[in-house]
Amino acid sequence: MTIANIASKAVRHANLKFALTALAALTAVGAAAAPQTFTASATVQNAVSLTNTTPLNFGTIFATKTLVGTSGTGIAADSNHIVLTPTGTASVTPGTGTPKTLYMTGALPGVFTVPGLPQGAVIVLNFYAVGGATPITLAASGAGTCGGALVTNASSASAGGKIVLAPALGSSSDPNAGYFCVDSFVTDKTNLTTTGYTVLFADTTLFTFKLGADLITSVPAAASTTAQSFAAGAYSGSFGMDITFN
Repeated sequence: MTIANIASKAVRHANLKFALTALAALTAVGAAAAPQTFTASATVQNAVSLTNTTPLNFGTIFATKTLVGTSGTGIAADSNHIVLTPTGTASVTPGTGTPKTLYMTGALPGVFTVPGLPQGAVIVLNFYAVGGATPITLAASGAGTCGGALVTNASSASAGGKIVLAPALGSSSDPNAGYFCVDSFVTDKTNLTTTGYTVLFADTTLFTFKLGADLITSVPAAASTTAQSFAAGAYSGSFGMDITFN
């Protein structure tokens, strides 16, 4: 073996030793590296916020007496209906009996806004009686389902899961006085109160809807077989609403 061959072999051994040493060093560095920690986050929102920018107002109604109601229900089959549409048109659909109720002036649909809804979501508007935890199933307009065995006056109508307008809810000086009961609500958004409204891109920043309703002239069940007077003055009532995702 020549001196040149011996030198070449020594160089090859040295190079292999360097390569193995470098690989071992790289492997050691990779094994020693600690995993880095990162954070994932999410926010739960289980309710949406409704703001009432214009209160629902049926305006001034000329009403002297109720119609004679059906015994035990407080609702006459031919009751007068005060109808306020979401576009602001108010009218009275009179019953077949007398006296008639007349709309005079000042009606305004309710206007409500909801911020931050996701595009494509299907939302449903639900209604509640005062203090109620279960949504009310309201009738189709004109069905006249406000009456019931619990409706002995405006106060018990509310307690029985009804939405009513009365001079002084729960403290009327005349427990047999006439009052108004909400038979149905209607909005300007398709299917919002039924199967659900699909949120458009234009709705995502601020969703706005208008609310109308159908009022039925009502007489307390205890006095249902006799027409009763309406007290002059302001009538009011409260109801709850929320929006759920369908």
